[in-house]
Amino acid sequence: MTANLEDTIRILHYCLLVGGTLFIVGLENRYPLTETSDLKSRMNHGLSNLGLWLITVLCVDIGLQAYLTQLPTLVHFSERGFLSGLGLPTVWLIVLSLLILDFVSYIVHSLMHKLPWLWIFHSVHHSDPSLDISTSFRFHPVEALIGLLWVTTLVIAMGMPLWIAPLRALVILPLSLMHHANIAIPDSIERMLRLVLVSPALHKIHHSPRQSETDSNYGLFLSIWDRMFGTLCQVGASDGPRYGLDFLGEKKWQSVWGMLRTPWSAQFKRAQA
Repeated sequence: MTANLEDTIRILHYCLLVGGTLFIVGLENRYPLTETSDLKSRMNHGLSNLGLWLITVLCVDIGLQAYLTQLPTLVHFSERGFLSGLGLPTVWLIVLSLLILDFVSYIVHSLMHKLPWLWIFHSVHHSDPSLDISTSFRFHPVEALIGLLWVTTLVIAMGMPLWIAPLRALVILPLSLMHHANIAIPDSIERMLRLVLVSPALHKIHHSPRQSETDSNYGLFLSIWDRMFGTLCQVGASDGPRYGLDFLGEKKWQSVWGMLRTPWSAQFKRAQA
């Protein structure tokens, strides 16, 4: 039953992923936030990011297959976790589980900026000099596997239902796609969104090459965690939006091969202030 539910949620996730991406591409062409390069450059940029994503998906699928082979054991341990013993109604169990996962994702994201051995993988996502919908897919396979590991471990340790992980991915997907989309959003909508959520403009500040801005807005879904811990940055530098990392700005780091070898071949340092 659990495996079937997970498969159903995962199918819905991929349907939303494809449909949402095509819809946002149309909006990017009609309402761009920043001036876009020529079509050939945009295509090369998008294909490179999607090429990395395909490799990452393959690696994550291998990890998921290993996870599914241990499903009976995982269910056994999950049923002994803290939340499973509270007897909460399903709705409250889902809400509490999603809140815990969102808070821990804030912590993990901040650690990816502070710990050098995590930053070398996370920097691949930040090294994109031109944000658009394809940046949503730009994650190094090792970072994706780390994400799979911590989410799975937390779900089991806390006694959450195993299908909560794919459900979480389904819930946060629309906002995650909008975070990187090159779309001009009216200020009134942006201000309303950021009262509760990490809005697209907040996340774009996080993609600045300026370290003070890169090290802010760590939240993935809710903005409350950045507000609580003083990492919220609502206004970027006055000279306009800039993206990427200066020390990974060369073209050799923007190809699929360049992104894959970045953690081992690039000279690592923090984002430039």
